[in-house]
Amino acid sequence: MSRKKKPSPRAVASRNFRTHANNTGTVAIKADRQAKKHVKARQAAQARAARNIKSLGSYSTSNLSKTADRQLVNISRTIAKEWDRQKKQAIHEAQQQTYRADTVDRPTKKDRMFATRTPITDEQIAAEPAAKRRKLLRQQQRKINQARQKINAWNKEQAMPKRSVYAQRVAELNGTTGDQYERQQVTPSKLTDFLTMTNVLGDEAFVRSQLEGGHRKEIIQQIHDAAKILGLRTDSQPTKQAAKRERNALYGKGEWPKYMRQNRYAAFEKAIAASVGAKRLKRFRQLSPSQKRAFIEQTDAAHVIWNWIESPTGRIRSVFGQDKKAYANARTKFERWLNEAEMIAD
Repeated sequence: MSRKKKPSPRAVASRNFRTHANNTGTVAIKADRQAKKHVKARQAAQARAARNIKSLGSYSTSNLSKTADRQLVNISRTIAKEWDRQKKQAIHEAQQQTYRADTVDRPTKKDRMFATRTPITDEQIAAEPAAKRRKLLRQQQRKINQARQKINAWNKEQAMPKRSVYAQRVAELNGTTGDQYERQQVTPSKLTDFLTMTNVLGDEAFVRSQLEGGHRKEIIQQIHDAAKILGLRTDSQPTKQAAKRERNALYGKGEWPKYMRQNRYAAFEKAIAASVGAKRLKRFRQLSPSQKRAFIEQTDAAHVIWNWIESPTGRIRSVFGQDKKAYANARTKFERWLNEAEMIAD
């Protein structure tokens, strides 16, 4: 019977060395995982301690559904504090911003030139023997008077106290703007959401009663909607396409707030194209997101442009028709809004 040959000491050392190396690699990987886990736990604890609203993770419906009732009460309290903070900030900023609503057309260089001329009286026209000369003098008189009236109206408008964006939003909500446009509407803005919605999450007794009364889904939906308006992340795992912001869009993909849905904004762009043409729509699209928001929220464009279109057959079209003067005035006003938006946001 043959005996088994014992392995050489060198072979045993080599085998033991490989085993030790493998164990060392596994231990290092586990230690690295533990370290990362501790870092994340420490960051979460710091975020909870500081109540950093943007560091507490996603406020998606799926995440909130897995959360205990006690934690939902804490999250509601945190969201309510952030709501009050952003509301106070939005009101303060709106009170400092001037609402640019020019109901009177700005005088042109030609208007100022005619206004400087000597007025022509009816006696001067009657004393002229030639009919053509009298006709010319009447035309000159009419242009001079119109230019002076336009400049006087503009100066009177500029002398009036300026209204803030906050005062304009409140007047729109109360229906006391006194606008002459047929389509009375509230201009969409984040401030509008803050002024029209009640912060029920700040009432802890109400939240607890809702949870105890079996209305857990309603509270979760309230937290989700409030987080979305506040600009917090409400999706569990955002894709790369959702995280990527379009260059000149009003808002990034997946970030459209409640007060301005994407389809409403698309309809607004269609109204611009139908009323003042594709060339000015192209220039509007070239504005930065902050300039677009200033165009919509801080000027009366959102009121007036909707009044420039009609849809008798279901397809929107301009109300100007063959009225070239009205169309030219609309283009001039639209250009002024663009210039003001660029100036405001810069």
